Amino acid sequence: MRLKLSLFVLCILLTSFRILSQENGTRHQSTCIHPLYDLSANALVNQLDIKVSSKDKKEPLQLVREITLGVELTGGNAFKIDSIVQDVGFLEIKLSVYQLTRAELHANDELFASKNIYVFSDLPLLSKSEKTFFINQRKVKLSAEEFYSYEVSDNEDVTIDTGGLLGSQHHFQPKGESIYLVLGGPKRKQLNPDQFGVAFTTRSLGELDKSVGRLLIQIFTEIK
Repeated sequence: MRLKLSLFVLCILLTSFRILSQENGTRHQSTCIHPLYDLSANALVNQLDIKVSSKDKKEPLQLVREITLGVELTGGNAFKIDSIVQDVGFLEIKLSVYQLTRAELHANDELFASKNIYVFSDLPLLSKSEKTFFINQRKVKLSAEEFYSYEVSDNEDVTIDTGGLLGSQHHFQPKGESIYLVLGGPKRKQLNPDQFGVAFTTRSLGELDKSVGRLLIQIFTEIK
């Protein structure tokens, strides 16, 4: 009964938050803080503890959604990963939540690479599956907790082909900011941009909001 009540209260809070955001005409997007950003002058808003089991069959974007909603409900707009503990079939992610000003958010942005293309898979976390794609005709394999990074040369046009019967080919050229992509299938059409940070989707590829991509990079970098 207590668990059901907690879930009910969470749904009410989340619904209220969405209504207020819509009325104000704004979309709240939590920001992932770069590991090198100096937070010594910022007050801690809250802390989050997110747990993932292989039995959950949770996709990376579902994990991002859980973290983002947790940050929003605490009243913060930015978060930093404190630690990631990994065991067989289990992950525990601990985060600190902060409220950064617009100037601080901009300073944080400046710390991230601006000419890379990053590719993630939609495979369930902690699974043993792989996905394949082609970048400039080069074959790349990704496991569930891996991402691929490609540094783009000046004026280079990068071609990504997702392959397969339902695959598609796309051309990218980063201009000032890195590009974050997720491999997927027909179920990608179920993603809601306001909830998952997906800028556009096809049947086999989606472009992620930079905060989503940066969070996945930090998580996957910590996972061995």
